[in-house]
Amino acid sequence: MRGLGPRFIPIRRARERWSPGYKGIAGLMTLCLAGAASGRPHQQFAETCQGQEVVTATHAAPITRPFTARFSADLTAGVVCYNQCTAIDTFRFKPGQSGVIRLAEVSSPTQDRLTTFDLKTARLEDHQVLRVLGVITREARASCRPAAYRQPVLPGVTAAGGRR
Repeated sequence: MRGLGPRFIPIRRARERWSPGYKGIAGLMTLCLAGAASGRPHQQFAETCQGQEVVTATHAAPITRPFTARFSADLTAGVVCYNQCTAIDTFRFKPGQSGVIRLAEVSSPTQDRLTTFDLKTARLEDHQVLRVLGVITREARASCRPAAYRQPVLPGVTAAGGRR
């Protein structure tokens, strides 16, 4: 066995020339290519979105300001959560078949809202009209990038699975 040791030294040195994270990068590339080849979105994902929104109020000039949003979505369960993903930040939605998810869809006497996320372009659009003491309109558009997934907490169920 002693004679085999020096024979393997050049191989070890050849490995040392590679970047220490080459295996991790190769594995990540394989996963990305496999996901792209399947054409199906991940069932659970999170996004951080940044863009601009235009707010218009009755008898006032439009105001343009920065817009940010962070959400985690579970396509299988039809659940989306925002910010810290507590029970109060978690909502149900109907997953779309066209690659556009309607994260919020509200139509009431005091509010109309439609928030969509396009899985193909990673774009978030939020249209909201509030009718309380006048009319306030919000139009937001943002580009999104992947973020760390947070498990949505459904109302009535604690993180440990017990009832509230």
